[in-house]
Amino acid sequence: MERIAFSNPESALQEFEGVFEPMRHHFDCWEIVSEREHRVIDIEKRLKKLLDAYKIKLQIHAPFVDINIASPEERSRKRAIGEIANTIKAGSRLGVKVVTVHPGHFSPPTPPERSLELCKESLEDVGRTGEELGIKIALENMGRGGYSMIHTPGELAEMIEDTSLGFCFDVGHANFTGGWKQWVNNKELMSRLTNLHLHDNNGEIDEHMTIGEGNLDFEALLSHLRFYCGTGVIEARSLESAVLSKKRLKELMNAISQ
Repeated sequence: MERIAFSNPESALQEFEGVFEPMRHHFDCWEIVSEREHRVIDIEKRLKKLLDAYKIKLQIHAPFVDINIASPEERSRKRAIGEIANTIKAGSRLGVKVVTVHPGHFSPPTPPERSLELCKESLEDVGRTGEELGIKIALENMGRGGYSMIHTPGELAEMIEDTSLGFCFDVGHANFTGGWKQWVNNKELMSRLTNLHLHDNNGEIDEHMTIGEGNLDFEALLSHLRFYCGTGVIEARSLESAVLSKKRLKELMNAISQ
């Protein structure tokens, strides 16, 4: 793992400068969630000034609230693709190299297979935008619940097959959706691992706990991921939780390397 980054979706409700200032004392990389007050398209110039001043690396999590790239309503789907594409373009101007995206979600009574077809079409469009700008787009595995899609290695592999997309492995989502071992044992997916989301839970719901407070065996997981040279993004509910997670993560990584 090359570096450890901070991310907190809930912080998008706060002005980004107020989140950036305390964060920069503990992390040299931030995966900003492009929502609300942190919508990258709106804060691009202000964000660039801070990035230049403090030499913080940036990754982007594309918007996903009220966004459905699998929508059967063509206008809604095109709007969703456009929002993500514009976010990628802003990221390019900011020097971003990785943008993580969520798949779409099912929209009953549309048949599930049609929703999946539309999702793939949209991701192909998004992937081409990334290719043109030299940005890797990473599709994230989701946890079960609501109308979410892409829960298994097979589903994700099929979605990125014949595309330029990479894979964002969310270990917390995997922990309550069949377990993480099925993912790390899939060599094809691991060869396309582009981003890594790290958080803990008790194996039942998406709790975003501090590493070590749930039942996810991070020592075993990290042993399987020693090959990974990208960024590990701690998705926390607070900066304090992220700092403690970073400390524990580093201790585990040091123990594994000895």
